[in-house]
Amino acid sequence: GGAGGGGGQLNVQGGAINLNGGVMNLNSGQIIGNGSVLDNDSVDAIKDIRSISVSMGGATVAVPDAGYVPAISILGANSTTVGAIGGSPCIRNTPNDGDVGANRCPFAINVQGNSLVNGMLLANRLLAGSFVYTSDFRLKHDIKPIENALEKLSKIKAISYVVNGTGEKRMGVVAQEVEKVYPEIVEGAGTDAARGVDYIGLIGPLIGAVNELKVQNDQLRQQVSEQNSAIKRLQKRSH
Repeated sequence: GGAGGGGGQLNVQGGAINLNGGVMNLNSGQIIGNGSVLDNDSVDAIKDIRSISVSMGGATVAVPDAGYVPAISILGANSTTVGAIGGSPCIRNTPNDGDVGANRCPFAINVQGNSLVNGMLLANRLLAGSFVYTSDFRLKHDIKPIENALEKLSKIKAISYVVNGTGEKRMGVVAQEVEKVYPEIVEGAGTDAARGVDYIGLIGPLIGAVNELKVQNDQLRQQVSEQNSAIKRLQKRSH
């Protein structure tokens, strides 16, 4: 395909667009690639590519005229799409995807490879096969041991609960309790916003608490050993 002037369209069939520090500005038209179309192709909606909405499977994403909006908004198919399950974001894969056992996809985006997010990744639910965290010593400074971890953790209750609205049964902690002892791992701490807990951040205090318990256990073992030795010496003298 090719790019036409004012009101034309750019059609990429298996190709690629590479902007080396340039700017892509669509005064009108649309970008088409493998069946996915940028929705709202008017001048007002595209807004010089400051904000892009992508339509997949017939669903639409509105681009507001004012205010803060995401740079890219992607919405999957609606529930009327053939092959969709409860509105899952799949698009037609073959002309015969009406088969209830075939061509179902649960993802609006499928990334094959690494993705980098500079900032907070916000998700209602997050499922991953594994988590890898950058914990290299060379990336840290002002390193100090976590003190009184056992005492502080004892102020946080382990609870089971049901999520409002969904009825899901879960286990965890209450963010407000965590905030009182470890506010640095509570998202929204000190504000009126809903609290969120960085559960990974609890690993450090948990390890610290285990280490404290080991020290206490070793001390108790030593005391018991010394008491047993003293008892044996007294028993020998009494005989």
